[in-house]
Amino acid sequence: MALSPLLQALCDVVRPEFGTVPAVIRLEEADPGSACPPVVIKKRGPALVLKLDVPLARIPLLRSDAEGLTSACDYLVFYQPDDERTPTVYVFLCELKTSHSGGARQQIENGKMLAEYLVSMAVHHRLNQAPPRLQYRGIIFRGRGVAEPRGGQMRALCPYRQHPVWRDLGMATLPAVPERDISYFCTGILPV
Repeated sequence: MALSPLLQALCDVVRPEFGTVPAVIRLEEADPGSACPPVVIKKRGPALVLKLDVPLARIPLLRSDAEGLTSACDYLVFYQPDDERTPTVYVFLCELKTSHSGGARQQIENGKMLAEYLVSMAVHHRLNQAPPRLQYRGIIFRGRGVAEPRGGQMRALCPYRQHPVWRDLGMATLPAVPERDISYFCTGILPV
């Protein structure tokens, strides 16, 4: 399956050990003591999945002693549906938690800033055209303590709420069910 120009540009600037273009997206907590089950996301079309299990403290410019500065979400998933008439790339900022989602919002915020940086570098150095529209969605998957929204997975729209500062970032906390379809995350809209 051919990659869209932006996904190919991202693959060209990200080190291969951090990114994959899998047939099926499998998100799992890196911590072996975590009780959050893996989440499998079925998709149509290519996606670039970046696993951020290395703290951002490894970036030499960032101070490792500044609280909250070096943590990021577990995964960045860049996805452009094949059937999309308007070129849109969805950027899913995924965090897996066992139960309490404390700190997850800051991890998603840091993940968004990292994703914006990567997209900027890919556009500047590899993309020879205008970038597509980006839709950022922060998703916290919890193993315990959160119920499926009314209507469950059959619900038409993912229940995003708008981030208090960034109007272009939707946030949702969902149970870590074994399998979901990526279209569920693409259809959620932000309240105005």
